Amino acid sequence: MRKDIADRLIAALRSGEYKQGQGRLCRAIADGSRSFCCLGVLTDLAVKEGVLPDGKWVELDLYALRYGKCAASAYLPSEVQEWSGMQSIAGNLPKAVHVWRDDSGEMLTSLDGFNDAGYTFDQIADIIEKNWEAL
Repeated sequence: MRKDIADRLIAALRSGEYKQGQGRLCRAIADGSRSFCCLGVLTDLAVKEGVLPDGKWVELDLYALRYGKCAASAYLPSEVQEWSGMQSIAGNLPKAVHVWRDDSGEMLTSLDGFNDAGYTFDQIADIIEKNWEAL
């Protein structure tokens, strides 16, 4: 991942500006607000940067939002992956960072996996800070 983009993502995750959600890049909440997974925050940074041509989040189904014409609602759009220099659409991490969850028997291997397992944005920012070159 590009260092400058990693630094911006780390700052955004720690800023308190984004409400954390799981399972989708972005979700509409009944009160009119939105929640984001860590990859959704990265996508939103790309939106603000003008990387994605459509310029807005659109409803995919009842609560999931996707960006513009991108078919996926849980993984990075290819434009965001390219812009950020991220090597995968899920934020795959090196094996040394993988975590075995005894409670579920699941191996956490990516940023989206850590996010969906309940790691906070601060904890995910720490992971990115230590592993940005491998992302």
